Amino acid sequence: MELGKYRFVDEFKEGFARVQRSDGKWNFIDEKGKILSSEWFDDAWSFNENFAGVQLSDKSWNFIDKEGKILSRDKFTGIRSFKEGFAEVERSDGKWNFINKQGKIVEVICPLQQGLRLGSMSTKLISFSG
Repeated sequence: MELGKYRFVDEFKEGFARVQRSDGKWNFIDEKGKILSSEWFDDAWSFNENFAGVQLSDKSWNFIDKEGKILSRDKFTGIRSFKEGFAEVERSDGKWNFINKQGKIVEVICPLQQGLRLGSMSTKLISFSG
């Protein structure tokens, strides 16, 4: 595997490492050096619970799975990594909510406020809608 073509190569996490090209764009490689996605991202986070946060070319945020597919058609202005099957996402109206691993927004019984983070989804403060 030739890693010299990248400006930065991160450690492997869940079978993939973040790599950065000389133009600053990010992607992931598997342990054989194969690029995960045909799309290169403005920013990328390491995989956590089978998903990695990525910033798209339009500056919105989303998640990519281990097949290189974007999780949701929604566009988010902010995200936090998955924990216990859910990730916090900030919508364009500035409100935070949760997304599940199927890419669906879940209804929050008590609204999240900016800067307020729930430590554990096991607190059962969400319900599924739709």
